[in-house]
This record gives sequence, structure tokens and C-alpha cells, in this order.
Amino acid sequence: MSQLTRKAIMKCTLELAEKKSLKKITVKDIADECGITRSTFYYHFSDIYDVLDGVVQAKIDEFNEEYNGEMDKVLMRFIEYSIIHRKVWANLFDARGREWLEKYVKTRIHYLALLQIRKMSEGYILSIRDVEIICSFYEEAIFGLLIRWIIKEEKAKTVDEIKDTVERIEKLFEGQLDLIISNMKK
Repeated sequence: MSQLTRKAIMKCTLELAEKKSLKKITVKDIADECGITRSTFYYHFSDIYDVLDGVVQAKIDEFNEEYNGEMDKVLMRFIEYSIIHRKVWANLFDARGREWLEKYVKTRIHYLALLQIRKMSEGYILSIRDVEIICSFYEEAIFGLLIRWIIKEEKAKTVDEIKDTVERIEKLFEGQLDLIISNMKK
């Protein structure tokens, strides 16, 4: 029952964050929307940002499991999901600022990149510097794409157009991490 309540809170919060600014959403709004008490909300989450962090982490875990840890595919689904929920990210940007959003997104990308690098470089030791360069490359590239779509000029039109764009990006990134690690082994 506790997991169902947690998921319901995440779903309600995401729906509210699509409709209005995070600065205007209260715990009472979320509790009313979910049909729970404020104390039930606080049993599961500390604040609205904690809920949204739970949403993101649950999606990353879901994509990671679905694609067996293949970072390229996980990242592409993360981008697609983020663009579809552009309003939530724009609200996070508005409420917390670019620095916070950048640190938040890059931390998630770094985690995924590190998992993939470790998996792909088994039996070969990459230097810490090389790993950091690879992670930084992916962090900057992916965050740059996200910020362009979420905050700035790239306005998503339809889900099909978003999926088409993500598929194009996926083709560009496909095999790049393999190539980078292969080059590092030389």
C-alpha cells in the first residue's frame, strides 16, 4: 500500500507541475489532488522537489532496467521523457534556477555514464582522468540538448516529432561510447 501511495503522490505532483508553476503548488494542493493527508505526504516525501526527484529516479531506473543498462538508450529515453514533460522542467528551472537544474541533470547523466563505462571497460583500467573526460562530454552534450528544448528556443510540437528527433540523436550517439573506450584502450 505504501508504494501505491508513493506512486500516486508522484503522479499527482507531475500532473500539477504540468499545469502550474512549482512556486504556486503547495503540499496541500498535492494532498487534495491525491486524496491523502498532509502527514501522509510528509511520510513519503520532504517537499515537492523531493517528489520530482523521485519521479526522475523512478524513470531512470525503469529505463535502465528496460534497456539492460545501455546508457545510450537510457539517455535517449530520458531526453524523450524530459521533452514530453518540458513544462515541469521549465517550472523547475523557474523555481530553482539554471545552476541547480544543470547540477541535477548532470549528476544523473554522470551516474549513467559511469555505470556504462565500468561495464564496457571490464578487464581494462581507464584512468580517472579519462573517465572524467568521457563523463563530462556526455554531461555537457546531453544537458545542452535538454536546456535548448526545455528552456529555450526548441519548442516541442508533437510526441511523434519529439520521438523522431530523439531517434536522430540516438543514431548520432550510437556506438560513440564504444568507440571512445576503444580509443582509450589503444
